[in-house]
Amino acid sequence: MSRRRFLATIASLAGAAQGTTVTAAGAPADPLAVMRARLGAAQGRLWNEARFELQIIYTRIDRVPGAAPVLTHFRHGVAAKRWFAPASLVKLPVAALALEQVGELAGLGVNRDTSLQLIAPPRCAQAAATEAESVARAIRRMFVVSENDPYNRLYELLGQDRIHARLEAIGCAQSRIISRIAQCTPADNRVTGALEFRGADGQTLKRIDARNSETMRSFPHGRASKGSAWVERGRMIPGPHDFSESNFIPLDDAHRMLMAIVLPEALPAAQRFTLDAEAHVYLRHCMGMLPAECADPVYEAKPYPETYSKYLLGGSGMASLPAGVRSFNKVGRSYGYLSDCAYVNDTQRGAEFFLSVSLYVNEDDVLNDGKYEYRETGWPFLAALGRAALEVDAARPRAHPFAALGANGRFA
Repeated sequence: MSRRRFLATIASLAGAAQGTTVTAAGAPADPLAVMRARLGAAQGRLWNEARFELQIIYTRIDRVPGAAPVLTHFRHGVAAKRWFAPASLVKLPVAALALEQVGELAGLGVNRDTSLQLIAPPRCAQAAATEAESVARAIRRMFVVSENDPYNRLYELLGQDRIHARLEAIGCAQSRIISRIAQCTPADNRVTGALEFRGADGQTLKRIDARNSETMRSFPHGRASKGSAWVERGRMIPGPHDFSESNFIPLDDAHRMLMAIVLPEALPAAQRFTLDAEAHVYLRHCMGMLPAECADPVYEAKPYPETYSKYLLGGSGMASLPAGVRSFNKVGRSYGYLSDCAYVNDTQRGAEFFLSVSLYVNEDDVLNDGKYEYRETGWPFLAALGRAALEVDAARPRAHPFAALGANGRFA
């Protein structure tokens, strides 16, 4: 799809969104049905075609003075036991869990800006150890343009046992973060090497020794077989590929982890990360940051346009965000699967909501061949859906004003 055609589609969508459908009693109609209607025939065809595996979670936020916000959830196609490739969605919990560990080491002088050096880097992900890097910088890279090396560095810090103990503790026991984003075997992924936090003077503040998880974790619902064929070193292997020992996060879990970072007070204490207020602010700041706003590292505009990591609303660089809108989010892309878990805040129209989506755009169903319909189908759909959701949420009545969230990660 050309950029001109894409923008024309977005413009027509915005024009169609001026009148909200209401029931006879005056209450808004099912918001997901309204969103689908506004997508039009071309985009709406994805809604119920099984091959797209579309999952949507939309959460309204109603502010209550002096109390926690009230959340109302609407779902379409959510299938908790169906494997899909989370890809970079795994960076969302790993970032939060890394800050949890940093917080536990505060008494030793460790903070998120402390240098972290891998002493024994994994043989299958050497790039993660090329230089010392702070947890704060790694998190920026993971969110702003979704780099993989910093994720591998923080995976090394945490190790499988700690990751899954914490996921289970916050109610996400079905999630599996059991793989680096690299060509590693399951055995490689269970081993994490020694590393050190070092102060500005180069002295070791905390050493963490190598760990080897003896627990063999896999997809929790049997075998995860996907695709009609698999391509390996240019050779096509007929039949489904087994992803049972790959990462997996149910969309509901990813959605709830996002809410736990953005609005922890709206969730039960048992479902929250163990983070102080400043850690939440920092995570939100990184999630909302655009490539041009990042000072370290610096990202060039051509390979990293404004909405490079903003699939909802922006279509991964196809369009800019609407005026006054910022998306605090994490995206995933792999094997034809696209996902985006976003908190959207619109300061011009006073809207705020959560929207998490996953879909599969791989017409021939062959995996690992690099031939997926991201640009033709996936990103245009996600951009249009995000804008439809924005119009629906902005038009609905609110008993109390929304709360503006700034680029600095702080609510006004």
